[in-house]
Amino acid sequence: MDTIPLLYLKAGRLYTSLEDKWIRCKESIIQVFRDLTQEYGQVYIVDIDGYRKNRAHLDIYRSYSRKVSFWVDSAPRTPGDVMDLFISGVHRITLVWKIIDDNYLKEIREMCTEEIYLATKDEFSKTLEKVKKIGFDGIVVKGTSHMWQTVNKPVWFINPEINGKVMVQKYIV
Repeated sequence: MDTIPLLYLKAGRLYTSLEDKWIRCKESIIQVFRDLTQEYGQVYIVDIDGYRKNRAHLDIYRSYSRKVSFWVDSAPRTPGDVMDLFISGVHRITLVWKIIDDNYLKEIREMCTEEIYLATKDEFSKTLEKVKKIGFDGIVVKGTSHMWQTVNKPVWFINPEINGKVMVQKYIV
């Protein structure tokens, strides 16, 4: 079973759901990234500043991407935002398709060969349709899904029920 730790970045601070605390010290943040990447292979980061201010922590990704495999959910809004993430060293991204024009989604898929997932909370069927139509790599479901079907694409759930910790878990058909 594939599971990835869920982390949050906000104002240069890291929140780790595994320890249920905010980390402010840069050296401690680096150590958490390294330890979790070594144990799980990568980390899933919800970049709160990306969501709220369209200011993803590109400097952090750029500084540590050689040692850490980042999967980032920062709500990029344009193809340029997506390119900035990949250029800074992010390995996978999650897009919130409701805030991006469909033409931008197609443009992003055409210009990027990296893994890109679409996020959904309650519109699984529409998201799956877009994933298949445009050719994205899979879906990230935020919250418990009621859809248990074969979709022929990876589906990852942000699930707070794995050992009492919030993790991102791959759905296995």
